[in-house]
Amino acid sequence: MRFVTKLGVFLLLGVLVAACGGDKKDGGGILSPGTSPSTSGTTTSGGGGGSGPTGGLSDMSLVYVDSRDGTSHLFVSKADGSSPRKVTDLPAGSRAMDLRNNVLLVGGDSLVLVDLRDGKTVDVKPSATVRDARFVDNDTLVFSTAGSGCPPTVKPTLQSYSTKDGSKKELYAGGFTTITIAGIGKDGTVAFSPRGCDVGISQVLTLNAKTAGAPAETKPANMGCGWVIASPDTMDAVVSWKSCTAPEGKDATVYSLATSNARAPKDLKAPSGGSNAMPWVMRPGGKEAALATAQTTGTGPGSTRSSGLWLVDLRSGDFKDLAPAAGAEQFPVSWTPDGRYLLAGTVQAQGLCSFSVIDVNEKKVTPLPEALSFCGPNGVVLGLTVIR
Repeated sequence: MRFVTKLGVFLLLGVLVAACGGDKKDGGGILSPGTSPSTSGTTTSGGGGGSGPTGGLSDMSLVYVDSRDGTSHLFVSKADGSSPRKVTDLPAGSRAMDLRNNVLLVGGDSLVLVDLRDGKTVDVKPSATVRDARFVDNDTLVFSTAGSGCPPTVKPTLQSYSTKDGSKKELYAGGFTTITIAGIGKDGTVAFSPRGCDVGISQVLTLNAKTAGAPAETKPANMGCGWVIASPDTMDAVVSWKSCTAPEGKDATVYSLATSNARAPKDLKAPSGGSNAMPWVMRPGGKEAALATAQTTGTGPGSTRSSGLWLVDLRSGDFKDLAPAAGAEQFPVSWTPDGRYLLAGTVQAQGLCSFSVIDVNEKKVTPLPEALSFCGPNGVVLGLTVIR
């Protein structure tokens, strides 16, 4: 969720924990087996959310943050947006980084796990500002800390954290400013990209968060610029070209993560004017991704308009339409763990969005209530999850 924006200004840990209003925990319990099913959803554009049975959309809950009055109120509602329940208040500047079962990762200067059932928290106590964080499974999460300087005086790191005993381990240190987590595999493999001092992407690495060891690296030196998403399960990485002057016929390129007998890179160009700049969202299973397109007619304000939501097959390059054009801009938010439903947003005006749930199997678009109309500084609709 993207919610597709990357970084904001975050408050100190003490302020966050106090604002959460829950009892502080020190390790295991918040994701303990038996209290939640082993499914996951993701709120970030590079998501590697896992797959698993959801019991149907009616068994899921919608998670969102409403900041329209200047305070970030964390809510849970039914999947259709009805029966909202306030969980807690988060401080201004905090950002949701991932969602799994009943737990939300909220990060920045701190990294805190928030229990969506009662607002209680677990303090991860990172050593530096956290730029990205994802769940690996119920027992493990990974997070990246920020570097300092360019060239760096302090390197960004990728670290793991155990929800069982609170232990942390440094998995990798490198890059200049930050490390983007591109995707998580079912076996614990993490795909990530150490970033430089610009929008360029020069490498995507993989390592296993559980066994650690030296990372495996893709070969290209200039992969793209902007966002990156990956599926370690299918060994695919998708890199955007939209944050720079894109080469002719390229919106993104699919690279193989394999270190031997790798497939040749495949360039993708979306229909209906091409992809907009918003990140694509990998579908659980890894062989497809959701995206939005835009078309420009004329010049000046309003000349570029949304032209639809699409699903692309990363191997064949075929695009299938998911929803018709709407609003000034559209964007995919997140998938349900079974990959059937896509939460998507439409920008109507600055800070004003509408949201819908798309049943990909039925090609049915169901709008969420008009009350869920916030985006940007006014709030964020994060995703659908199962809460037990």
